[in-house]
Amino acid sequence: MLSHWPAEATIAPVTPSNGPHDHRVPASPVITGSRENAGAGNSPRLHEPPRRAGELPPPTRGCYAPQVRIPGPEEIRALHEKHAPTAEAFASVHRHCELVWRVAEQLLASPRLAHLDAELVRAGCLLHDIGVYRLYDEDGRLDHKNYIRHGLLGQELLESEGYPAALCRFCSHHTGVGLTREDVVRQNLPVPPADYLAETPEERLVMYADKFHSKSHPHRFLTPDAYAAHVRRFGEEKVTAFEALREEFGDPDLTRLAPQAELPPVTG
Repeated sequence: MLSHWPAEATIAPVTPSNGPHDHRVPASPVITGSRENAGAGNSPRLHEPPRRAGELPPPTRGCYAPQVRIPGPEEIRALHEKHAPTAEAFASVHRHCELVWRVAEQLLASPRLAHLDAELVRAGCLLHDIGVYRLYDEDGRLDHKNYIRHGLLGQELLESEGYPAALCRFCSHHTGVGLTREDVVRQNLPVPPADYLAETPEERLVMYADKFHSKSHPHRFLTPDAYAAHVRRFGEEKVTAFEALREEFGDPDLTRLAPQAELPPVTG
């Protein structure tokens, strides 16, 4: 855990936008209560049925109700600080999550996406890679071989903190353009065979926005065409899935976002 942060690891927190996309459509409540008042035996996941060990949380259909308490940027930053093993790990993961939110925030400005829950998307973006911290060893080295596990590790981390399935799923359901049971079996991946597919529009947007920035190349965004070329090695069906996301959400203007990543986007 980190108790003191060097100046170079400090990142300005994301602030919510009050733009035209910041709308939420009422729906059935998912959870009530707050984490501030949640003590032992008083979890905010009040209405979730129990799940067996290792069972994936179900998606919450449609938009999310105002009764769902969604953590804000400061709470999420504190959660990153709590679980980051080093200042370097925090700077890498948290900055990536913030840049993914910047991509999603820009896309949400489109009137055709006004039905999405912008606060939920923001939380999903800022939390989706938090499981990466559990892949660092005691010497601060990242376990690249088992990186595919970071989604499930993030789900487990958020569950241990008492967050609801609506947030936990952003961790376990954002890999690539959707990880299927067939993918897991065919590639012999170190995760339980299952479909890890983004199902709600909020989940799909977080997964899509994540494709334009990588922690391995932190100073650049990746253009849609460059990502399509990258994902083709996993099969034409993955390119088709990515193109469907482009059709649903549109292409981000990465040139406008490039100053935040320091270098121009990679185009090929």
